[in-house]
Amino acid sequence: MTFRVLQGIELIGTLTEAERLVAASNHEREAFLDGIEFIVSTIADMQCRVLDNLPSSEEA
Repeated sequence: MTFRVLQGIELIGTLTEAERLVAASNHEREAFLDGIEFIVSTIADMQCRVLDNLPSSEEA
C-alpha cells in the first residue's frame, strides 16, 4: 500500500478526527473526502484485478 493509502486508513479510523472535521474548514473536509475517494477507488481497482484473475466456472 502506498503511504497515501495508509494515511487515509489512519485518518478514517480515528473517530475524533471525523468529529473534528465537522468544525473544520472546507479545505480540510475536501482533503479528507479526496483521501476517502482515493482509498475507495484503490480498493475497487484491487477487487477488479482479483476478480479478473479468478478462473471462470468453465475453467474450474
